[in-house]
Amino acid sequence: MISDASVSPALLSTGHGVWEHVGGPSFINTIVLFRFNPNGTYAGTATVTRNIELGENSDEFTSTDTAEAADPNGNVIETRCATTIGRRLE
Repeated sequence: MISDASVSPALLSTGHGVWEHVGGPSFINTIVLFRFNPNGTYAGTATVTRNIELGENSDEFTSTDTAEAADPNGNVIETRCATTIGRRLE
């Protein structure tokens, strides 16, 4: 399980990653989180890659995301996709 309302936040670490400007209004953000079983043992990683496009005025963005959960040996056991639309708060 990567992350949803049914997963305790204690089962995921804080994500660490990088941002890359790929030209114009386009960015890629990749983060890696450590996953844990309910008993506290290491369950593997979750890697989230976001392809972000800023809107014309940079107050809005669209992000196409892919998340992969891997077991402790690095084998991908689950993949999820999502699209996010956001707007700057004022």
